[in-house]
Amino acid sequence: MDPAKKRKNWIFNDERFIARRLKDEYIVMNLYSGHYYTLESTGALIFGLVLDDHPAGEIERELLRRYPSAPPARVRRDLEHLLKDLCSKEIVRSAAA
Repeated sequence: MDPAKKRKNWIFNDERFIARRLKDEYIVMNLYSGHYYTLESTGALIFGLVLDDHPAGEIERELLRRYPSAPPARVRRDLEHLLKDLCSKEIVRSAAA
């Protein structure tokens, strides 16, 4: 599954989680379990773009713009990995664009 090629949007699960931005990071807490997650640096950038309803293709382009020396295949792979991880924790879910 390549989220950028499928042009998926990612929806934050605000029924189970709250998220707060603190300077350059996001703290995400599960309202039921109390578990929390911290997204810093590039992860915070990606999560912020997800919260702003940017599809994966736009997120990938923004990452390539900000990190021009990064190999595009690595950017795509790392983005896909983070989105899969957020989905597995049910922090976000995918939706057709």
